[in-house]
Amino acid sequence: MVKNKTRRNKTSGGSSCGMKLEGGSSCGMKLTGGKRRKTVSKRKTHKTHKTPNGANTWREGVMRVYKEMKAKNANIKFGDALKEASKRKKAGNL
Repeated sequence: MVKNKTRRNKTSGGSSCGMKLEGGSSCGMKLTGGKRRKTVSKRKTHKTHKTPNGANTWREGVMRVYKEMKAKNANIKFGDALKEASKRKKAGNL
């Protein structure tokens, strides 16, 4: 009765690790054949332009709206002021 050969059993040279080896059958030997991977140098990163941190007209307008709304209701969030400011800007009142 013949056993089915697995991939491990089909390797040439009797290697237990399944690689084509030069010389004996131990995995500590030098590999033969195949492509070698070259060391890839890291690419240079591209610097991005940062936006200025100073106030501009949009930010000033949003802060004005936020302060108005905060004076009326202390539970107002900044996101609510952003929505209100965009509505006002579309209407031309900001």
